[in-house]
Amino acid sequence: MQFNKVFYLNSFGSLIFMIFILGCASPEINSASEKTDSVEMAEPVSATNVKDFSYPWGNPLLLQLKYPLKWEADPEKYGQLKQPEAMLFDSISYYYENLNLAKTISTPDYKSVQVLNPVSREEMNVETDSLMVYHLDSCRFRLPDVGNFECYYFSKTDTGAPASTFGNLLFIDKTSRNAKLIQAYHMQGGEQSVKYQFFTVEKLKISTFSGWYYDDGFTLKMKSQINVAGN
Repeated sequence: MQFNKVFYLNSFGSLIFMIFILGCASPEINSASEKTDSVEMAEPVSATNVKDFSYPWGNPLLLQLKYPLKWEADPEKYGQLKQPEAMLFDSISYYYENLNLAKTISTPDYKSVQVLNPVSREEMNVETDSLMVYHLDSCRFRLPDVGNFECYYFSKTDTGAPASTFGNLLFIDKTSRNAKLIQAYHMQGGEQSVKYQFFTVEKLKISTFSGWYYDDGFTLKMKSQINVAGN
């Protein structure tokens, strides 16, 4: 079954096209609830220009939807979701794919790392190791400091078959240089399904949203809320 190839090429190829033609402008959302009608797509925050930054960081739609949320598959287009409802999913997934295409910046220094939300075996859709899942190899963004913490976002793509991307948030205590890691984003391709996790950052509160894409569509749920200061 070639599900992962059909879906991944549809999503990622569309992303590249949108960046080139529209400068990453979000599509008009016709199927969102009333709570999302006035929400505009946020542009990813530059690591070198955060003076106009304001929390939350991440796609604001995720904080305004009701969960669980289901998008039905298009029976006539294998590996794709029904339109126009799929535009909402695309606006969410494109945002994070865009984040993960940002240029890398210097990796910050830290002494130790504590993982606050280990990924369970049931959530893994690909065969990889912890060095990939919890990597700190490719720093993309530094967000404004929150309290005594520096905040960074890392993302890295495993170009194996199928391709998968993992994004991690790192909060570094400015006094001790000890760090806390949150496995924030992933897109795990697969033969029969695709596993997604998205996130939002509200200063020291991190929300994660998890879902699986199967033949019958995609279901997204609120997964967890993590208080960095409390863990």
